[in-house]
Amino acid sequence: MKEVEGYISKEHLKHWRNSVPEEYIDLYLPKFSISVDASLRDTLKELGITKAFEDNADFSGISDETEIKVSKVSHKASLSVTEMGTEAAAGSISEMIRLSLPPSVRIDRPFLVFVMENSARSILFMGKINNPTLIQENQKLDVGNAVALCAGFNPLESF
Repeated sequence: MKEVEGYISKEHLKHWRNSVPEEYIDLYLPKFSISVDASLRDTLKELGITKAFEDNADFSGISDETEIKVSKVSHKASLSVTEMGTEAAAGSISEMIRLSLPPSVRIDRPFLVFVMENSARSILFMGKINNPTLIQENQKLDVGNAVALCAGFNPLESF
């Protein structure tokens, strides 16, 4: 896992996102929940958003107050996957049946998780699960249109 983590770059994520086909699978995945609470101040400054943090910031378009500036920008995200699916998932769904059995993917070791928005092909969330405990076979996780980004895919052999 350390080798894969050290190897991942923006280019690798873009390649995986664009080249790994979407596939319907039977997914056996441990229940997990991860969250992050981070300050975005430095990130926004690196992106060139600096004036909002300065004493002479101009927010006249949104406030009558003249002496205000942004002091803190925080971002909190969480992802929870249970036997019922993902928490706070939204979207439309249609159901089709396959004429053949889908491939089965069993995750029972540390893994990386990526949540991707399909229309823009943007990675919204990524995390690492260090110590998964596999759920029982009769507790198959139904995640609907699961995309197996790593099923049969060794990122170290692809480049």
